[in-house]
Amino acid sequence: MKQRVAEMEREAEKLRELQAAAESASTPEGTDGAAPLEDEKASIDGRSVFVGNVRPVFRSFRDAIARI
Repeated sequence: MKQRVAEMEREAEKLRELQAAAESASTPEGTDGAAPLEDEKASIDGRSVFVGNVRPVFRSFRDAIARI
């Protein structure tokens, strides 16, 4: 039983290390995780495209062939 508890504690520690690594990797370098500045937001918005009200014409190739 004690061996299983020790194994679970080792696994939990590995998970904490992996989580910390993932969080540090997701934070861009040079920032401290703070919200982007207005200039950064404008730059991001300038590169973004919104696509709305789009309906697929055919659900599959088989539907496309059936309509021919």
